[in-house]
Amino acid sequence: MRKLSLGFMVFLMLAPFASFADEKIMVLGDSISSAYGMDPKVGWVSLLNDRLKTEGLAYEVVNASIAGDTVANGKLRAASAVDAHSPKIVIIELGGNDGLRGYPLTQIESNLKTLVEALKDKKIQVLLMGIEVPANLGPDYTQRFAAIYPKVSELEKVPLAPALGDMFWGTPGMIQPDGIHPSSTAQPLILKAVWEKLKPLL
Repeated sequence: MRKLSLGFMVFLMLAPFASFADEKIMVLGDSISSAYGMDPKVGWVSLLNDRLKTEGLAYEVVNASIAGDTVANGKLRAASAVDAHSPKIVIIELGGNDGLRGYPLTQIESNLKTLVEALKDKKIQVLLMGIEVPANLGPDYTQRFAAIYPKVSELEKVPLAPALGDMFWGTPGMIQPDGIHPSSTAQPLILKAVWEKLKPLL
């Protein structure tokens, strides 16, 4: 019988874990996920990467978030981002800019649904993050906007991380001076909401 080298034996032992070690989680978002107004190291996406390491989970987090992005823009660039990074899981955090600009709700919902479907067609697991817009846009619009996310989650059978906007806007220190973006203090709470829905997918 041919004798195997020690190096080759180690390779055979590690081979089943190679694909796992290369698995990626991609965050497709806007300024909420690109750590607008703060050091990226304290943003929730960076905190997620730290949490995965602490848990001993061999995933790499790729942040494909662009400040100011809309659902339509995210839909357009999703394919190239997926091709570039081959993620196993995509976390979608988009829609806040659509709402702030008063885009038609049917348009936002349609774009979000199409984006989720396109990712699912590529056999990618999707986690949707709920979004809320400030109350100054009017109660009818804000309520109908917030309802888009649980609706798409239910229709597409994807998990939904709850929106935290109402809690942040009503709590001192949770929002930056611009009145829109969560502060560094809020980032661990965003991570907690995401982690509870993400962990079962890992």
